[in-house]
Amino acid sequence: MSGVRIVTIAGASALLCACTTTPPAAVTTYEVTDCVTTPSFAEPIDLTLAEGKNSLNEKTRIHAETPCLELAGERGPYVVYRLPTRGVVEIGSQLEAARVMAVNVALLDSEGEMLREFDRDQYNFRSGMLSVQFEPQVGEAYALVTTNNAMVGDGIQGVETGISSTYIATGYGGFIWFGGSEAAMDRGYSYAGELRARVMVRPEDRD
Repeated sequence: MSGVRIVTIAGASALLCACTTTPPAAVTTYEVTDCVTTPSFAEPIDLTLAEGKNSLNEKTRIHAETPCLELAGERGPYVVYRLPTRGVVEIGSQLEAARVMAVNVALLDSEGEMLREFDRDQYNFRSGMLSVQFEPQVGEAYALVTTNNAMVGDGIQGVETGISSTYIATGYGGFIWFGGSEAAMDRGYSYAGELRARVMVRPEDRD
């Protein structure tokens, strides 16, 4: 029986090695030239909460086929969100294994005029994202997400800490074992990646 176990483990290890893939690297050059100079509001991603719902989570993959916007001589992909009338909004980019999209978020009125834009120090790393949080104000109808080209190519280095818990049963009851891990974080700011938009209604504001 011991021989069978050894063969099985070795086979599983070989299978895992064969399935390992390299995570997408940061995209630091942008070669798309077919760009518009005014964003389109024809088909925005709608962040309006459905009736009876208090949260929403949207994911959008940004790649070479994503529409391009050129502003002040800077080119890059862009996405337009329709803002909800209630709730706290969080917009940002997912932290991937080797990259994070360098996002820039601006809030526009119904005519597409910019009302406010967030400074770099207003973005934070939280819940696996580089994001900004805000509550839409009167007159703010859309969020325009573009790339912060000045950040593209820069690196993010640090340490990520993870905590896990496991319930262990015994003859006298049970207890929770907490374990932790630390891993080096080394990612690059990118033109491509995954955007995330989340909406959450505070408990005190729920119907």
